[in-house]
Amino acid sequence: MSLEHAILPLSVNDWSAFKGIELHDWQKKYVPAPDKLIRQRVFERRPEQQFLLYGIHYQQRLVGGFSLSVTENNELWLGAIQIDKAYQSKGLASYVFAKVIEYLCSDPKFTGLSLDVHCKNLAALELYQRQGLRICGMLERDGKQIWLMNCKREHWL
Repeated sequence: MSLEHAILPLSVNDWSAFKGIELHDWQKKYVPAPDKLIRQRVFERRPEQQFLLYGIHYQQRLVGGFSLSVTENNELWLGAIQIDKAYQSKGLASYVFAKVIEYLCSDPKFTGLSLDVHCKNLAALELYQRQGLRICGMLERDGKQIWLMNCKREHWL
């Protein structure tokens, strides 16, 4: 684990700091609020689906978070990556991807990595494409077009 960066499961003790993460106004329409993610983790979880929240730490400070779950096809589903606006452009999203890919490659039961992204969130789309993910479908959610992206495990081996 880097002294500068760390990814740790979010605990109840982290929720207040997680709720305090500030995004740019343009980003708020693309990711769920931390409160919603906490509600999903606590109240909406289903026994058949593991849904975990992780904190992104930078210089021993919680500066972001994301969700990770396993689909019925044994793909890792990466969701709701958000980093406080004061800590963006420090390579933290790339660090998250590196660690998630490392985890995926460490266990042969995982078949790949999937996520979705709002079609107008070009910054996120470019990041995901640099990580090897490709658009594999589209759906509509709340009247907005969402791209589904994935990459098979073999790509990173």
